[in-house]
Amino acid sequence: MGISGLLPCLKSIEEVTHISAFRGQRVGVDTYCWLHKLCRGSAEALATGAPTTAYLQNLVTRVETFRRNGLDLVMVFDGADLPLKGGTNAQRRAKRRGARERAGVLSAQGRAQEARTEYAASLDITPA
Repeated sequence: MGISGLLPCLKSIEEVTHISAFRGQRVGVDTYCWLHKLCRGSAEALATGAPTTAYLQNLVTRVETFRRNGLDLVMVFDGADLPLKGGTNAQRRAKRRGARERAGVLSAQGRAQEARTEYAASLDITPA
């Protein structure tokens, strides 16, 4: 999940620029981060097994944007689970399972917006 508090620490040196400013350079992206963001829009379909490719289409669009602007894109994926994070990962799995259950209940009650929030919280992006 990254380094807690890192982005606020870097805020003072942040510089907003257009992607084309990096033309000709190699850029690494956290692909799991991208997938988490892109899957939120398809969370209900993914959680319930409904067919969807929207998140993949959006991923391709992002990749094409980098290529169109002349960047050499390196897509980085997490490695194997770290033994030290075993407890944390178990807690996250339990939290996602609970969110999935709440989403089903909310959906059955016709509370679609609340259900969508819980479906998004239930997503687990894994390599397998």
